[in-house]
Amino acid sequence: MKELDFSKSIFIITILLLLILHHFEYYSNQGGFVLGAGVVRTLVGSMRGLDKVLATQTSLNLPSSITHEDANGEYYISESYMGVIWRVFNNGTMVRFAGTGFQGYNGDGKLALETDLNYPGSLMMYDGELYFSDLSNYLVRKVDRNGYVRTVAGSIKSYGYADNVLANETNIYPTGIYVTKLGEVLIADSSIHRIRKVLNNGTIITIAGNGKQGYNGEGLSGLDSALKEPYSVDMDSDGNIYFADKGNSIIRKILASNGAVITVAGNGTKGYFANTIDALSSQLDTPVMVTVGKNGEFYIVTGNLIRKVSSDGLISTVVGTGATGPFEDNILAVNATLGIPSDVKISRNSELLIVDTFNYRIRKVLLNGTIQTIAGNGFDRFNGDGLQAKDTLLNSPSSLIVNPDQSLYIVERDNQRIRKVDPNGIVSTFIGTGKRGFNGDRLALDVQLYNPTSISIDSNGTIWFSEANSHRIRKLLSNGTVITVVGSTTGSTADGPALQTKLTIPNGIGFDLDGSLLIADRYNHRIRKLLSNGTLITIAGTGVSGKGGDDILATNSSLNQPSGVCTMPNGDILIADRANHQIRRLFVNGTIKTIAGTGSSGYNGDGLPATSSTLNYPQTVTMFHNEIYMVDTSNSRIRKILNNGTMITIVGNGIRGDSLDGLDPLESKLKSPYHVTFDSRGRMYISDYSNHKIKVVDFNSSPETNTTFNNRTLPSTDSNTTSAISNSTLNNNSTNLYNSTVIGNNSLPNNGSLIPSTSNSTIVTPTSNHSFTSIPIRNSTFVSQSQKSCIPTKWLVLLLFVAFLLTTNPQDYDNKNVE
Repeated sequence: MKELDFSKSIFIITILLLLILHHFEYYSNQGGFVLGAGVVRTLVGSMRGLDKVLATQTSLNLPSSITHEDANGEYYISESYMGVIWRVFNNGTMVRFAGTGFQGYNGDGKLALETDLNYPGSLMMYDGELYFSDLSNYLVRKVDRNGYVRTVAGSIKSYGYADNVLANETNIYPTGIYVTKLGEVLIADSSIHRIRKVLNNGTIITIAGNGKQGYNGEGLSGLDSALKEPYSVDMDSDGNIYFADKGNSIIRKILASNGAVITVAGNGTKGYFANTIDALSSQLDTPVMVTVGKNGEFYIVTGNLIRKVSSDGLISTVVGTGATGPFEDNILAVNATLGIPSDVKISRNSELLIVDTFNYRIRKVLLNGTIQTIAGNGFDRFNGDGLQAKDTLLNSPSSLIVNPDQSLYIVERDNQRIRKVDPNGIVSTFIGTGKRGFNGDRLALDVQLYNPTSISIDSNGTIWFSEANSHRIRKLLSNGTVITVVGSTTGSTADGPALQTKLTIPNGIGFDLDGSLLIADRYNHRIRKLLSNGTLITIAGTGVSGKGGDDILATNSSLNQPSGVCTMPNGDILIADRANHQIRRLFVNGTIKTIAGTGSSGYNGDGLPATSSTLNYPQTVTMFHNEIYMVDTSNSRIRKILNNGTMITIVGNGIRGDSLDGLDPLESKLKSPYHVTFDSRGRMYISDYSNHKIKVVDFNSSPETNTTFNNRTLPSTDSNTTSAISNSTLNNNSTNLYNSTVIGNNSLPNNGSLIPSTSNSTIVTPTSNHSFTSIPIRNSTFVSQSQKSCIPTKWLVLLLFVAFLLTTNPQDYDNKNVE
């Protein structure tokens, strides 16, 4: 027995306390003690791709409108689905001009590149300002000369459709706009069947349409005429107003002389008629656009055609065959197929500019009558290989796997490709040409895919994948050839030889403990297994959709569109019984039981027993570290069954949408998540299907505090204050945002702006691809000089404790013997 020296005890306690405090601080920073802690970030995928690229190499996702080409050969394109407007220069490059790539509304008065748009449509440049219809925000807006977005007409509030009020105090649905020489704005308000005008004093009035849907004759005044879904509006040099009366299948004109409304093309019958006849005798197919030329002619977008009405009233087809089909360039325009065009404008050289919407291109008809592509690569969401992961456009990623070397394989359902992301973050096409179809067994980069859906890797490292709409399971051989292993377009759905069995929209695949392939044969409502002898058998499901019973043989229990399958460590098989809104467990003895979901769709909260929790179309299920995870797709959540049988959400706040990076998993939005997997470090990877991204959840990181500086400079507490920005790197998740550390002598506000200047501040110069008048800072660390001199909390606690010990008389305590 030896008495412990009191000074030694102080030293030992101090060291132990320091270690405990440091351990607690570290794990607190890592989110280790917080339920739901972690960070969600985008790993692969961009909402809009790169800026400042060749127009013909850019993906355009449902372009809807284009401006006339200006004197410099520049024009603007609205890309509705992406919520952006592009500016195309005369050297063939294009840059994003407005919109963040997030569909929505975040107010007025922001820089165009910081403003959320919601299906921008009709465009017109007037007096150096770009006017546009922000269709699903029910607004007409403009980008002013200083680059800020202002509302011209309409409101996101509900006012009704009154006239003779301020234009921003009424509601509109502006499918077409035109700005007159006087600066008045004409609006084709299709929802109330009117043509409206915003006067220079800001008041809105109706100039055509009595508010009743229909047609009631010719020559009536504008306010007495019935219209039916007027869709676009234009004006000739004499002040006559033309509009496409879409629902009546005619083109009409409001005479400048007396305001009467007359028909100038179409006989009111939907259809297509021969060329070179009187325009009033011709059928039109729901015309959506009319554009007036310089010499009294006008052009009509109708069906899959561009038609021209000459100044003498004769109509003829100038572009298109009437058939919908893929593009072909450098042929006569009248022999070209179009993909439901939505706009036509005229270049400075009198060439036609056509928005070929579902061919994802802008096309030009040269004066010699041939057609060519001038913008768009023909894909809605594909911008090539060899880019960094966060600059790459994905298109409906449905499944993914992580290789041991940390490379990632992604199934892109709507790009008809399987992509690979190497450990350096470079994306390449691994399998597929990008063309939808089936062309047999071929080399990986020569094979056509038809909606690939799921991917898995066997114990030998061989990659297998399902193709939903070719109804096949295929695999990649070591020689680089893709072959079919299950499925045929002939034969029956019964069990038998795998290559003679018809699958119906196969979805999820996996392997059992013996290495046999498992298939969720979705619309055959079965789980199938491929035996080593090439025979396909059913192991669950009757082949008829329905709600199945529990604790019976799995082959006697109905399934309803099973879409996911995985194997548990003990050999049991988990099934995502999608349309039954349940997770089922197939035991090794062949019986089946529901382990999650009530059989009704919905969401009734977390913390309930899994079998009392409602799910909403669970798409896939997976295991990691003996825990069960499921993608609750239509609830926009990733959920988990705890060991005590309780169901919780671990990712997703239940709101369908997208979020900035760096949020807590439970605060992040998802949009139709499809699949999850894990890497060896425990990071979760999510295929966020309708956000077109792969997201990663690092449960060992802490959520970032997001601070955005707007509209103010850094404050000063005295004249000697200095501030600096260091370690500035471009944040690819949000345009114009930099990750930085800011150091200053003063406390910083919750919001403000950093303006590049020569006075007392250092701004890291952006790359040549980006130029800004101000640089908002987000996801940043702000350190004031006073903060830097503060004593950290753990040291303060430690000093206080040591001071207490040192000022305490050891004789006040009973001495204890330590054995």
